[in-house]
Amino acid sequence: MSQIKIIKKESILFLIKQIIISMRPRQWIKNLCIFAAVIFTGNLRNLILLIRSSWAFVIFCGLSGAVYIINDIRDKYEDKNHPLKKERPIASGRLKIRPALISAVLITLVSLYLSFFLPLNFIISALIYFLLMLSYSLFLRQVIIIDVIIVSLGYVLRVLAGGFAISILSTPWSLMMTFFVAVFISFVKRKAEKITWEEKNSYRKNLRYYKRETLDYLIIISATIVIISYAQFAIFSGKNQNLYITIPFVLYGVFRYMYLAFEYNSGDEPSIIFIKDKPLFYNILLWILASVIIIYFT
Repeated sequence: MSQIKIIKKESILFLIKQIIISMRPRQWIKNLCIFAAVIFTGNLRNLILLIRSSWAFVIFCGLSGAVYIINDIRDKYEDKNHPLKKERPIASGRLKIRPALISAVLITLVSLYLSFFLPLNFIISALIYFLLMLSYSLFLRQVIIIDVIIVSLGYVLRVLAGGFAISILSTPWSLMMTFFVAVFISFVKRKAEKITWEEKNSYRKNLRYYKRETLDYLIIISATIVIISYAQFAIFSGKNQNLYITIPFVLYGVFRYMYLAFEYNSGDEPSIIFIKDKPLFYNILLWILASVIIIYFT
């Protein structure tokens, strides 16, 4: 009897592990956008606001994780042909579709319930984010250009929600800058994915309509807009005009990311590149350090 209980316990733990993996914890780094409002408004030392931002971060991790599970359910058969994605729990068969779908629904409901402890604007933005990302996973990602715009709006909603969580309205400059950074990264990701799928002699539906040359142009254009929009944010956002000092960090970051994308086809997993590429990683740390010093000590 005790042996049966041990087996059941191990099965439950294995299931939970596969669900967590399917929620892609490494991708939760994207939800750090939530903290933009509390950091850039000089409220990082306000414990109450920091706790509220952290609460919002947890909620968005739950919502984004649920969307990832639904996305993997939909892409199960396509992911089996991908050199890396075939190892995901659902694609590999370690996590069956039924428990995956049930867990996604439960995680969504719990996350939305937790959002009711924050302001109404946050609840609305979190719900819109979930519905938008769900729509993207189910059908909007099949429409070229629109797919990138939807993903980028997801980042904007994160920043907005982070502000709403602490009852602060994000500036248009910060939202514009966030949007174009996301557009830039998304086009780089599309290029990397397209090359990978071409090598496998297979295509995702939304990739076959992108041409490499077109993606190169779109990457260059969006990179230019990123630099301009960040300069506008740094100078005119009203936070601290000395933020213009951090522009070289952003310039290097954009150029380094483009270099990795064009020379090594890196970009399929942006969150991994930001950590594994040491020059890019240290550049981000220096940008954060410089921004904090300027905002809090000048």
